[in-house]
Amino acid sequence: MPDFNNRTDWEDKLSRQLARLQQRELTRLIEALGEPPSLDNLHPEFWNEFSTTLRGELIPTLERIFLDGAEQTLGTTSIGVDWALINQAAAQWARSYGYDLVQDITTNTRTALQEKLPAYFEQGQTIGQLRESLQPLFGPVRAELIATTEVTRAAVQGELETARQISQAGVQMVAIWQTNNDDFVCPICAPLNQKRYGDGWTVPPPAHPRCRCWISHEFS
Repeated sequence: MPDFNNRTDWEDKLSRQLARLQQRELTRLIEALGEPPSLDNLHPEFWNEFSTTLRGELIPTLERIFLDGAEQTLGTTSIGVDWALINQAAAQWARSYGYDLVQDITTNTRTALQEKLPAYFEQGQTIGQLRESLQPLFGPVRAELIATTEVTRAAVQGELETARQISQAGVQMVAIWQTNNDDFVCPICAPLNQKRYGDGWTVPPPAHPRCRCWISHEFS
């Protein structure tokens, strides 16, 4: 079972990172939009910088969470692995997935902005009101949602990579879906509790935004 105090620490840390970053980006966005605001003022360089800043925050953190998940899984068995290979896998996964994640965040932000901006003119809003309407895109709720989901994803990937490395040593392990099995477990994940890979699931956690499930392994 993973150390949930440690996972909660990662969630809090990443959530705070993202919340601070997003507030800075919201300020930069409002300034770039101009007054009256225009999407034409948001040149490709703006969004490139937005994505680069996000990647700079997310990718190193995802890599460290991956390694933490790997280390915790390794602690449940006496079989060793080449830690250099785990580190290499963590860096490759975090870089590849981090680019995709940031692209999704950036695309969703741009789409939502395109929907929000017309209200400035239709409702005669002030710049302050426009900024307030954009807060959900850049505020703590979205930051916490992303953090919780992506901490689960990165930790599980580390767990799976450790099991894969062990299997290459000739010792086969099977993945088992785990939930807290309490009243807070969602109807999506509850039926998967204690299910082995292939028995109801083939795609690992997270199964949905804010999913906090994990994977354990046993020798097959």
